[in-house]
Amino acid sequence: TSDTQPLTVTGQYPTTTTLGNPDGNTPPYNLPVTVIGIAPPSLFPTGTVEIKDHTNQDKSLANVQLGTPQNAMTLARGQTPDLPTGKTPQAIATADFNGDGYPDLAVANHDDKNVTVYLGDGNGGVNTTPYANLAVPNPPTSIATPDLNNDGSPDVAVGNGNEVTTWGNAGGASFPWGAGHTKFPDDSYVAADTIAIGDFDRNGSLDMAVPVNKPDETGAVIVILNDGNVNFTPQAPILTGKLTRSVAAGVFTSSGNVDLIAVNQSSGTAVVLLGDGAANFTPQTPIPDLFYPQSIALADFDANGVLDFALGTNGSSGIHSQVLIFQGQGDGTFINRSTATADLGIDNGIARVTVGDFNADGNADFGATVNDYTATDLSLQVWLGNGNFNFGSKPSATIAPELGAAGVVSADFNSDGIDDLASANSIANTATIALGEPTATVTGTAQNVPAPVGTGTHDVLAVYDGDKNFAGSTSGTVPLAAKKLDTTLALKADPQSPVVAWQPVTLSATLGTGNQDLQGQAPSGDVTFSIQNGK
Repeated sequence: TSDTQPLTVTGQYPTTTTLGNPDGNTPPYNLPVTVIGIAPPSLFPTGTVEIKDHTNQDKSLANVQLGTPQNAMTLARGQTPDLPTGKTPQAIATADFNGDGYPDLAVANHDDKNVTVYLGDGNGGVNTTPYANLAVPNPPTSIATPDLNNDGSPDVAVGNGNEVTTWGNAGGASFPWGAGHTKFPDDSYVAADTIAIGDFDRNGSLDMAVPVNKPDETGAVIVILNDGNVNFTPQAPILTGKLTRSVAAGVFTSSGNVDLIAVNQSSGTAVVLLGDGAANFTPQTPIPDLFYPQSIALADFDANGVLDFALGTNGSSGIHSQVLIFQGQGDGTFINRSTATADLGIDNGIARVTVGDFNADGNADFGATVNDYTATDLSLQVWLGNGNFNFGSKPSATIAPELGAAGVVSADFNSDGIDDLASANSIANTATIALGEPTATVTGTAQNVPAPVGTGTHDVLAVYDGDKNFAGSTSGTVPLAAKKLDTTLALKADPQSPVVAWQPVTLSATLGTGNQDLQGQAPSGDVTFSIQNGK
């Protein structure tokens, strides 16, 4: 653990203020007010909201105290909501390729046999002009962005056909060294959906593990060792099961060695491969009875220092795709936390999963893409975890990406400290950026608001000035019928009656408004005196 360093935080979380319509047509009015802040669950807008008569120079009508917050989660399309890509994008990865501090995207386009790299702007948008186009010899199916040459810049590795193709990136020089081609030892194997990254032999350089399959669905994992000088050596295939789709790398035991876990779709299993720190892996007893497992992502869902995993399963007719959650035991074994299983709500679906902290509460969450085989029913979802394997009974937020949502990644694309999602859409030929927005909603009702002073209809609005954590905001206007102030008029004669006929009398009138709120107004005009019954 490092020493602590001071970090100065500036700025405030944004808010949106809404003023509702009154509950009646006559004054005094009751006006509902809502303030929504985008921030981690531990924070929420506090203070008061002022109701103002915008027609009458924003004169104050009332104040309302904000109440107890309600937390929720939304997904919103980014500044470049549906990024045009190449043909049939199947895999997507993220890294900061040009060193500007913002996450970028790399998309593997299956039918174009290339990878396009797009630069993020840090505001949820992406430059639609590719930063780089990287050709591969075969249709690409997987992509990763490790630093393969230890220069501090992410590189690109792509599984395509019977090889992994790599490019070196210099953090702004747009991949100056050319493509490297690492062929599999048995060229009948074809790369599947993912590439796992880790230092498998503890030489200080990142290695790769690729799920591969033969035409008869014989599945395996091929480990590719890296000497740190961009020299790669593939190892013999490690048999794992039938139709191995995905593999992930992490430390599953107290040994500190990097281990692997492979997902086998046709076998319906997940297999842990324990590493010895010298790039040798020993398969363990498979986790059985999984229904068409497709994808896997690792995270510490209960924050106990031991890795767990989320596993996406495909559906079939009448059976929904799911995400299963397995708890790591610290010895290379995992327990299915069945009560945490997430129903993605789509049958005949293909499910791919990623992990992140999508509401900035410090607990690991997961995101998933799911679409049916015709790609007419699809969803990009976030499920928020509570730190104890509870993700709720339904997704915390959803958004519909474009057709064919496939690969999915997470990163903070708009620099708000909250993880977002990006998906590759293989039928629409786009990538969707979905920004995570955890919200805290506070409400209040301004009671007995007087009618605005005047005639006709006045525009009334609500103003939240903010607090130490949240910026202020102003609502739109709501029309309220105005009303003239009630007045009283008292007449006084000096001297008082009786008086003689020739005697002068001074008449004075006093205009009163009682205890009404004058709202900055004052009576004006003339008072006319007249004799009603004199001769």
